Amino acid sequence: MLRHVSQLGGIGNYTRQLVAAMLRNDDANEYIMYYQAAEQLGRYVGENVTERAISAKSKLLWDQWAIPRQAARDRVDLIFNLKLSVPLRSAVPGVFVLHGPEQFVVPSAFNPIDRLQARVLIPQYIRSSAAVIMSTEDAKAMTCELIANTPEKIHVIRPAQDARFTQPVADDQMAATRAKYGLPDRFMLFVGGLHRIKNFGRIAEALAALRSRLGDATPPLVAAGFVTATYPEKGRSRWGADREMARIDELGVRDLVHFPGYVDDDDLPALYRLAELLLFPSLYEGFGFPVLEAQACGCPVVTSARGGTREASGGAALLVDPYDTEAITSAIMDLLSNPATRQRLISAGHANTAGRSWDDTAAAVIDLFERIVRARNSAQVPRTPKIAPRPN
Repeated sequence: MLRHVSQLGGIGNYTRQLVAAMLRNDDANEYIMYYQAAEQLGRYVGENVTERAISAKSKLLWDQWAIPRQAARDRVDLIFNLKLSVPLRSAVPGVFVLHGPEQFVVPSAFNPIDRLQARVLIPQYIRSSAAVIMSTEDAKAMTCELIANTPEKIHVIRPAQDARFTQPVADDQMAATRAKYGLPDRFMLFVGGLHRIKNFGRIAEALAALRSRLGDATPPLVAAGFVTATYPEKGRSRWGADREMARIDELGVRDLVHFPGYVDDDDLPALYRLAELLLFPSLYEGFGFPVLEAQACGCPVVTSARGGTREASGGAALLVDPYDTEAITSAIMDLLSNPATRQRLISAGHANTAGRSWDDTAAAVIDLFERIVRARNSAQVPRTPKIAPRPN
C-alpha cells in the first residue's frame, strides 16, 4: 500500500528505502504496488513487480475498501502498509508499520481530531493485523502500555541511514551547498518538520540562554524542514506549531534562526558535515532518523533521553530531558566548548552507524512475511477426516 510513497519527510524516506531494499534483495516473491495516483506508476520496475493505480474518494476508503477488494482480485498472500493502517476486513493477513506511539505519549501535541481518530483506529489496526513493525523497543513498550498489550504481534526491526550519509562529500559540493542555502560560517542544525512534538519552543529558549552566555559568539540555528504559517514563504503549517514558533520573536532570537526551507535529500550529507552539531530534543520520537544521519556524517548530536532517540543514538549522543531548557543549553555549551566531548561523540557516532544497512532491514521484513504466509497456508491445509471403520 503505497499511496504515501511520494511523501516528503521521515515516513516517506523510510518507505522508499525499505521498498527499494526489498526489491533489491528478493527475486523469489512477487510484489504488487498499489498507488492512489496514476502519476506514481513507473516508480518500481522489475520482473517480479506489478503496479496498479487504485482510485478512491478518501484515504479511509482507499485503505479499507478499495485495497482489500483489489487485493482479493489479485489473490495476494499478504497486504503490507508502510504507514499506520491495515485493512480491517481482509481475507489475507495484513502487516503495517507503526512508526511511533507519539499521539498517545504526547497527545497535547496533536490536533484533537487526529488524536481522536488515532485512539479509535490504531487499536483496531493492531488487533486486526497479523503483525506490526516498529523501529525501537521503547516504541514497542509504550505501544503495549498505552494502546494494545500485544507484544507477540509487535516486531522490532531496526531501520538504517541511507548509504549516502556514509560516503565522503567533496569540498566543492560542500561549498555549493553552503551557497545554495545561504548558510552561515558556523551554525547548529535542526532537521525535521516543525511540529509541536519537535519541541521548538524550548529550542528557542535555549538559543536565548546561549546568547546571554556567549553574546555575539552564539552560532545561529539552521532549521531545515517545514516551517509554520508564521513564515508562510518557507513551508506549510502544522497544527499548534505557531505558538512554538512565536517564541523565537518573544525571546528576541529571530536573527539566530535561519530557515532554508525543505532541503533536498542529496544536500543533507553536506549540511550535516558543515554543522557544529545536530539539535534534536524532541518530546518523543518513535525512532529519529536525523540522529543516525548526523552520526554517520560525523556531526555530534544533542537529543532527547526519552523515546526512540535514546535507542537510535546507541549512547553516542548527549541525552537531555526535553522538558528541561537548562539541560539542553548545557549540552550545547559542552559540545561548543569541549573538543574532547565532540571527538568522543563523533567516534562513537561512526561506530553506532557502521554496518547498518537497509538490506538487513529488508531481509528481516521479508523473513517475517514468509513466516506469516507459511503459518497461514499450514493452517489452511485440509485434514483428512477420521472415519471409524464399519463393524462387520
